[in-house]
Amino acid sequence: MYGTCWTDDIDSDAMWRIYSYYKDGIAIQTTIRKLFQSIDFSAFLIDPNFVDGFIGPVRYENIDGNVFFDDKSYQYPEYMVPSYIKRNAFAHEKEIHFLLCAPNYLELHPTNELGITSDSSGLHLPLLGNGFIEKLILDPRLTEEEVPEFHHALDAYGINMEKSSLYAVPTSTCNLLLSKDQCQPYYPNGRQCWDMKRRDFVTGKKSVP
Repeated sequence: MYGTCWTDDIDSDAMWRIYSYYKDGIAIQTTIRKLFQSIDFSAFLIDPNFVDGFIGPVRYENIDGNVFFDDKSYQYPEYMVPSYIKRNAFAHEKEIHFLLCAPNYLELHPTNELGITSDSSGLHLPLLGNGFIEKLILDPRLTEEEVPEFHHALDAYGINMEKSSLYAVPTSTCNLLLSKDQCQPYYPNGRQCWDMKRRDFVTGKKSVP
């Protein structure tokens, strides 16, 4: 059994911190349809029993004994069910698993018609180009000096790329709450200034100093 793990949360603080430990990661944005279109399904023509696959969301439940997670279990291949169950503690991942069952492929097909390779990191299945990639999203913690380095290395592939805006503060919010002209007289009483500007934001009215 081989698989790739995706997430339905396009910009998650927790996921960036877990999977981009060195603050230089890249997230691939795609769709299920485009991902499937990138796979060479000629494997089925070589041997209909060669591969079985399924893509679906992980179910996050508190598992109690032999009780299965919910009434949607019939949608999942029975032998793949254990790979689609996680405890609620991992629910923040909003994970989607794409699993392939390809038993003994290299033994059955020593000429390796599909160019599949396998090593300690897993099964490597060639894709039909990189058209399945809608966008590359760069780690939100990259500095403005580091971002051009990624463009220099990857622009040749013609893939849309941008830095995540996860930690960017909207300009309008800064202007409203932190305007120097409006707030400076109240710096000695920062709490009063904050409460006044927050009230203005909620009510749409302008406080009179």
